[in-house]
Amino acid sequence: MKKSTLLLVSGIPASGKTTVAERISKELNCPIFIADRLKEIISEKISGREDPVLFDKVARASYDILYYAVEEVLKTGTTCVAEAFFLASAAEPQIERLKKKYNCKLIQIYLRCDFEVATKRYSDRLERGERHQCHAIDMPKNIDGERTNQSRLKCCDYTIEVDTTNFKNVNYEEILSKIKDYIL
Repeated sequence: MKKSTLLLVSGIPASGKTTVAERISKELNCPIFIADRLKEIISEKISGREDPVLFDKVARASYDILYYAVEEVLKTGTTCVAEAFFLASAAEPQIERLKKKYNCKLIQIYLRCDFEVATKRYSDRLERGERHQCHAIDMPKNIDGERTNQSRLKCCDYTIEVDTTNFKNVNYEEILSKIKDYIL
């Protein structure tokens, strides 16, 4: 069986994770799992953010499903993309377990973005009605300019850091080249 690769797209909310992850998935023709989309699907079946306890359970369940889906793909020796605001303290034990169990390569695409720009993107999405009701109304309060490295994972074999403050400056060809060079 060939060695699988798990591509983890991480960064603070509104840093462009979904945009970058979808592009990578399309270019590499591999499955993608997006934690926010899983959260939205669960939330559509039950209550949303009105109940803070349930809101937290929905968020946690979305990550459990994400790890389950990723594991099912890794079993087959296939590359896949997982996109989320991975809090290192919670994510690393799960990711390390997958790496050990499937001897897969781990590549992190870590998105750096100016905090003020990300906050503006986040509020603009809310104003335009582009954020599902299950997401927080405001940029999460535990995130600030000093703590944006919370989603930088130390357990990965290789990290590609991308500044997404201005999407016009994102070089997808370079990102894909680095991924392919590492995988092959």
